[in-house]
Amino acid sequence: MKNTTNLSFSVFFFLFCLISVTSDLEADRRALIALRDGVHGRPLLWNLSAPPCTWGGVQCDSGRVTALRLPGVGLSGPLPIAIGNLTKLETLSFRFNALNGPLPPDFANLTLLRYLYLQGNAFSGEIPSFLFTLPNIIRINLAQNNFSGRIPDNVNSATRKEL
Repeated sequence: MKNTTNLSFSVFFFLFCLISVTSDLEADRRALIALRDGVHGRPLLWNLSAPPCTWGGVQCDSGRVTALRLPGVGLSGPLPIAIGNLTKLETLSFRFNALNGPLPPDFANLTLLRYLYLQGNAFSGEIPSFLFTLPNIIRINLAQNNFSGRIPDNVNSATRKEL
């Protein structure tokens, strides 16, 4: 009887973990599709019937998106609010595209972000102060954009940074 209980618990736990990972990856998939559908320019040729971890520019670890690298691929327009749903993201590179508008406020959800490369776009508005309070940020490159206003006072509060 005890072996049956242990086996039942093990199967339940395995299925729970599998569902959890699947639902997290599905949330990542939705965020990436929102990005693809929300920007203009050259289309991102992602095979939506394949797992997002196989899509160009997408890197995963343990079934979650940890890096999104789309430098110089011809993206334009504003970034949609959705990237902040990639909660395991550590590297984000949109450098040398034609993206514009303000940075989405949901970037504040990217608490594991270490590297942010946005140089060579046309982003505008104020530089959000939350970028410098992301707990794991190491490198931020915002050069060659159209930001205006003051540099946030908390720029020095990032614990490890290369600006």
